[in-house]
Amino acid sequence: MAYEELANPEAYLFTPITNAWIFGFFAAVFALGALTYYIARWYRLRSGIDIAWAFKEIPPE
Repeated sequence: MAYEELANPEAYLFTPITNAWIFGFFAAVFALGALTYYIARWYRLRSGIDIAWAFKEIPPE
């Protein structure tokens, strides 16, 4: 969605201020997800379980 907005801005009726809010929202969602992952990993590492192992166990397709 962000690429399409940047590549073809006249297709959308948003103002530049609204676009900044939209991009800020998506950046905040991404940052919140990354923050949640690292907090959960830190918490689980204290008990000896590394949640990153879950992604190493999944075979590639």
